Amino acid sequence: MIRKILLQIIISLFFITGYANDKMQELTFVTKRFYNAGEFKEGVVFKKTFTIKNTGNAPLIILDFVKSCTCTDIDIAKKVLKPNEETDVILTIDTKNKLGHNIITAGLVTNTQKNYVMKVTLDIIK
Repeated sequence: MIRKILLQIIISLFFITGYANDKMQELTFVTKRFYNAGEFKEGVVFKKTFTIKNTGNAPLIILDFVKSCTCTDIDIAKKVLKPNEETDVILTIDTKNKLGHNIITAGLVTNTQKNYVMKVTLDIIK
């Protein structure tokens, strides 16, 4: 009896795991995730567009984002991506009071188990 129950549990887990692995979302960056913007004058608003794609076979949902600086705004054109669908993530960075070497990071929180981070390096001059 116990063997039969264990066998049913193992078979159930096999099918559940197989189904879960068959329906996965996967975010891929179409553009490079790290960008060196070079030198910019202080006070200039800098924008960088990153393109992402759902390369999985289930809907990818962008739940939230995190940023390393209050000087950064993030605009996401589309928050739910069907398989093979792309969208743009635009980082807008205000360089006011940011003299020197700056590394700005932003991360996407999705319904996957991975972290997705974008990085922009800026050297702000007077």
